[in-house]
Amino acid sequence: MGIPASNAYRHFRHVFNVQAAEDLKLLLETKHLYQKVTVDLQKVLGTIVPSAGDLTPQDKREFDRHFQSFIGGTFAIGYGVLLDQYQEQELSLVVTNVKLFCSKCGGREAFRPIWFSDITNQLRTPGTDRPKFRVAFTRTFQLFSVVYQCQRCEGIPEVFLIKRDALNLSVEGRSPIEHVELPAYIPKDEKKWFRDAVIAFQTGKVLAALFYMRTFVEQFARRKTNLQNDRKTGDEIMKAYSATLPENLRDTMPSLGEWYDKVSEALHGANEDSELFKAAREKIEKHFDIRRVHDLDSRDAEQEAKSTPQ
Repeated sequence: MGIPASNAYRHFRHVFNVQAAEDLKLLLETKHLYQKVTVDLQKVLGTIVPSAGDLTPQDKREFDRHFQSFIGGTFAIGYGVLLDQYQEQELSLVVTNVKLFCSKCGGREAFRPIWFSDITNQLRTPGTDRPKFRVAFTRTFQLFSVVYQCQRCEGIPEVFLIKRDALNLSVEGRSPIEHVELPAYIPKDEKKWFRDAVIAFQTGKVLAALFYMRTFVEQFARRKTNLQNDRKTGDEIMKAYSATLPENLRDTMPSLGEWYDKVSEALHGANEDSELFKAAREKIEKHFDIRRVHDLDSRDAEQEAKSTPQ
């Protein structure tokens, strides 16, 4: 004797909503602008295999009908109370606390949702599925805005624009822009260009990322060689920088000049080479880590002090 399809369906609705909440949390904590996660439907279905396996063929057809209707519906957005497994549940996108970088606190902190809205629902005529304006969207396309606030400092809130397209959830916007945590040994005078390079790469703008990375390298080398205002080629600047390094270290450090040339070549050819950017970032970070280990900035400061007339 098979179990009622309604029992398996009720369990599915609860587990699906829990999974969607987990995937939304994963999206906000680990993904970047224009990146997405997909609600893990197979994982959800895997939790009900013992029950669904006991269904009669008729109950199985009924379960499938309810299942398809459920995931093809419109998400209601709300708090964790919607995950109460003992309540009759509708399709829900549940917002929970997330771990985000707080620029005021200087680290990753717990952020709580303080406001949220279904934008697409606001565009519909009340009581109907018809849009108020000339806007075309299906029941499985939604835009949500969610506002989070750091629980520690209760500072200025952070706002996310989240798109739902069927089972896909993506970050389509955020304010303020995501803070990128960089190693402490990246020089602070040029750090803004390194950070912009990483942000551009994470948002899919590879050429812009390569441009910012080359700018970072060149401006650092210009500062270290006092060539900020000189009309010098990139090759001349990088050779002058290499000459400032101790001879015993030059062959042990990734060459900034080499990676400057590789990035420049990609830019000249408008080559959106993601692997090049990742390799360049790794090697450039290693170069500055070695500078840190050997305390080259202090050495440079001492040499500059000795060469300055008293």
